[in-house]
Amino acid sequence: MSETKYKRIEVTDNWSLDEKAAKKEQIVKIDSGIPGCIWYRLVLDADVPEDAQAEISYAITDEDVQDTSELQDKWSEPLVNPRDVMIIGPRGRYLQLRIVVSTNDKNDSVPPIKGIRLYYSPATYLKHLPAVYQEDPLSRDFLEEYLSIFETVLANLESRIEDVPRLFDVKETPNEFLSWLSTWVGTVKDENWSEGKWREFLSRAAELYKYRGTKEEINEIIKIYTGTHPLAIVERVLLKCTSPYLTKVLNLLFGGPYSFCVLLEPEQVKTEKDRKVVLRIIESEKPAHTCGGFAIIEQRIRLNWHTYLGKNTCLSEPKAEMILGKAILSLTSVLPSPPLSDKTFK
Repeated sequence: MSETKYKRIEVTDNWSLDEKAAKKEQIVKIDSGIPGCIWYRLVLDADVPEDAQAEISYAITDEDVQDTSELQDKWSEPLVNPRDVMIIGPRGRYLQLRIVVSTNDKNDSVPPIKGIRLYYSPATYLKHLPAVYQEDPLSRDFLEEYLSIFETVLANLESRIEDVPRLFDVKETPNEFLSWLSTWVGTVKDENWSEGKWREFLSRAAELYKYRGTKEEINEIIKIYTGTHPLAIVERVLLKCTSPYLTKVLNLLFGGPYSFCVLLEPEQVKTEKDRKVVLRIIESEKPAHTCGGFAIIEQRIRLNWHTYLGKNTCLSEPKAEMILGKAILSLTSVLPSPPLSDKTFK
């Protein structure tokens, strides 16, 4: 593998002059950490229109120069609107860039530079050749610069190869690869999911699919999306009842014999988008022969509806003024009570 490395310099937000100035200048110092480092190539990432220009000069030293006035005789000739150019200069640990961007239109702002990529290496391909190629200093320098062209091209290919494992890492893969990575676990990225939640789901997909179609799996996926587990998942087939009236109520609440209902709190489904996502989770993960849905459990008692002791209701001590057969409660009535005590059920 090549020893060529690169550094990307972000300069967009570091201009020393006002944003609306017709000319901007900045000096950036890069430390390779390698004494006698060889700097190969400069790649500019910018959209420079015809009425503007970017000039970049560089100075290379092995010493950490703090006062840029000491570099007056070390600056290279300015490179005008460079895209991809070779760096021709001495070896050195530090490279300083002088970036000047200007526009001819005084009413227009200076175009931004997104970044600059610099390639460098502690040695060149020349070290792989016989020593005879290094005996003459003049030909050695020429050959070294000539070989650097091939080295930087190969470095691009090698950096892509080295980055391939990152594409399979759910936490590191770029956002545009998430849809492709989703197909590896037999699913399609839902655009209604946030990026963070979808990455968490993909990281656990292989584990969750081991018990696909079960309450446990649906429980966990809904937790990933909503942040909390459902209150319960009720399977109609497990609710045995001989009363025709109660059977009708159970069918109304939970569906037919092969149906189930996911009970959720209001905070878990706040928007129409949340409702669609939860329904899609239930539909895609349920067993093929079943029907599934969900219900929002509101904090109130309502006959023939989803009322569950300990979930959205609680028993409290009755008050003296509440007399069965005489007291009437409206739909929105609230019964305050002290905390439950052991005496309540004795």
